[in-house]
Amino acid sequence: MKSTIANLLLVVLASIGVRPASAADLNSATGNISKVDVTNRCFELLTEIEYVPKSDLGQSRFTVPWTDKTVITKVEEVTSFAGIKGLVIAESQGIEAADDAMLTVPIRFHVSQGVTMTVKGQAMDVWVKPEDLTGPVIGEVNRIWKPANIQFEIERAQIEPLLKPADFAELLKSVENAKRGDEEERGSKRTDNIQKLLDPAQRHPSAHNIYLLPYIGGTYQGYAQLGGTQVVVGVWTDKFSRGEKPPVMTLLVEPEPMKVGSLARTIAHELGHNLGLTHPDKSIVSPVGRLMGGRTQGYGLTPEEIATARQTARRHLAAK
Repeated sequence: MKSTIANLLLVVLASIGVRPASAADLNSATGNISKVDVTNRCFELLTEIEYVPKSDLGQSRFTVPWTDKTVITKVEEVTSFAGIKGLVIAESQGIEAADDAMLTVPIRFHVSQGVTMTVKGQAMDVWVKPEDLTGPVIGEVNRIWKPANIQFEIERAQIEPLLKPADFAELLKSVENAKRGDEEERGSKRTDNIQKLLDPAQRHPSAHNIYLLPYIGGTYQGYAQLGGTQVVVGVWTDKFSRGEKPPVMTLLVEPEPMKVGSLARTIAHELGHNLGLTHPDKSIVSPVGRLMGGRTQGYGLTPEEIATARQTARRHLAAK
């Protein structure tokens, strides 16, 4: 049996006081903890046992509940099974060592200047300043992502001009006139046209690049590519009038509970897409408002979303 061992978390448990169906006594057992379920107060334990081909040994995975009497007496990290006799069963699916260390993810803000867009008589430019981003905005983004133990660190926030190709005016007009669903239904190329305005020479090769434009289309506030490293947001929005009224300036931040949203929440939401998160099914009832949308908008992240985001963040960081 081929086994791969890396960063095994060795945990010695005492006073668990449970006996699983196998009747194995897990008091003082050692093993690899995974799939911690905080709600149901249990975790999976993969114990290291000796494998005897002619016997029925091989039951090594247990679901272990914990109570207020459960005590973890020792935690140490090892990188091999040295000192354990016999061939150890270490092959499994879904096993991940506990990892709740803070992940610091770099971002670069691109504050577009030198362009004015007009919708329904409202002239719009980028009114947000770099100090708004390095102050209240990043503070709110990191507050939202704190439950995931993910922190975004600004590598740079500076004013930059947009590119001005020969068809610059036409590109701007296509974005000003864009309606929700046009791109998906009629191929308006809204995002393609916006991309033609962004200077690739200013792009950081590994950080998450966040571009601020005046406006990005009817009722849109931001967009990103799943698993990508780019975010585009508008600092004016007509979402809450459903495009019926002229756009208004977004809030930089908004105290909870969420009512209309803010630039910081939009950035946090789009970074969620970069970290592999999708929009929840609107038919699912959630007790709290969720950052990624769904029936109730808010700031919450589910344990599954946190696990996905951390996994994607680690992959991005490893690729730096």
